[in-house]
Amino acid sequence: FLNIEYSKIPFVLIIYNNYHFLKNFINQIKQYPNPIIILDNQSTYEPLKEYYKFLKKELKNRIDIRLLDKNYGHLVYIKLKLELPEVFILSDVDLELNKDMPNNFVEILYNLSINNEAGKVGLALNIEDKNLFMSQKFNNNSSKIFL
Repeated sequence: FLNIEYSKIPFVLIIYNNYHFLKNFINQIKQYPNPIIILDNQSTYEPLKEYYKFLKKELKNRIDIRLLDKNYGHLVYIKLKLELPEVFILSDVDLELNKDMPNNFVEILYNLSINNEAGKVGLALNIEDKNLFMSQKFNNNSSKIFL
């Protein structure tokens, strides 16, 4: 076990030109004390670059925006693993967090990881509202897959 302070475990967010999703996700997670690390895969979208300036002013030392020298893709956290903390919360930004999520979810996820000797743990999708799902079966007859 690491002697860890849960509020110090950072969120790591991988970004490429997705300003609206990032803004929505930041608005959801900024209520938690955890630091935020943004790995920006060489975005070119100007509103996103302006938003980064706003975030630095608003969140100050809680946010670390890393503008990368090229687009490393969604697995950039693996490439940069030596530059990231040993423990972090990796999340997509196109998520809507459950309003009933417990405030100590970082502690819960960390303990699940340790107790189950799992390198990765995460939150599940809420599938209680089955009526929101498509009623017909997925038909993929129009696609061709070549092996």
